[in-house]
This record gives sequence, C-alpha cells and structure tokens, in this order.
Amino acid sequence: MPALWTDRWSFPTGAAVETVPAVHESIVYVTANATLYYLDLAGRGNGDNGTLETGGWSGDELLRVGAGAPIRASPVVASPYVYIDVDGDVRAFDRMYGGAPGWSYETAQESEGTPALAGTY
Repeated sequence: MPALWTDRWSFPTGAAVETVPAVHESIVYVTANATLYYLDLAGRGNGDNGTLETGGWSGDELLRVGAGAPIRASPVVASPYVYIDVDGDVRAFDRMYGGAPGWSYETAQESEGTPALAGTY
C-alpha cells in the first residue's frame, strides 16, 4: 500500500508536540512541554538554504521561549503577538522577538484551551 503522506518538514523539540502549530508568514510557532518555539518554515534560518540538518530535520530554530509550565493549548498569532495559555495565564509574546511576555492575564481558574481573539488585528 502506498504511503498516504510523507514528511515535508520536521524539527526535533525533545518533547511531545500535543498542540496544533500556528503559522504566520515564514514562522511556525510550536509548543512542546513548557517551551514555545519559533521555527523558520523554509529551513533557511541558519544560512544553509533549506538543506536537511545532520539529524534529518528541515526546520531551523529561530528562538525559543520558556513558559515556566506546560503549554497544553495551541498558540494563536495576531500581530504583533503570539498568544498562549499557560495553566490559566494568557500570555502574549512578541511574534518576532520572543522575550518576556508583552503582557499576561491571570484567569480565575486553570484552563487548557486555545485563546480566542475577537476584533481587528
């Protein structure tokens, strides 16, 4: 039986990816355990023009942000932030540069849902 799909792109996070990645322009935002990864979609972030890395993956890490607790919800991108829910805290990180959260909001209860956005961004 022929394969239904083949891997077109991959990156080793070192932990299970339990959420749906978000893509904005040329960056893929992936969460694994307590880390938010910013990955170059074209695999050219390290100057190798998209060739496979020694380990066989094709995505290049641009940066990573530690959340301090497991991230169980998918990231959401709306300019200029990447929003994640970390144990009930909604946090917004700069979508280009990461760093400390630009802002955060502690909800009254622990949650495990993807943040929803409304309005124009």
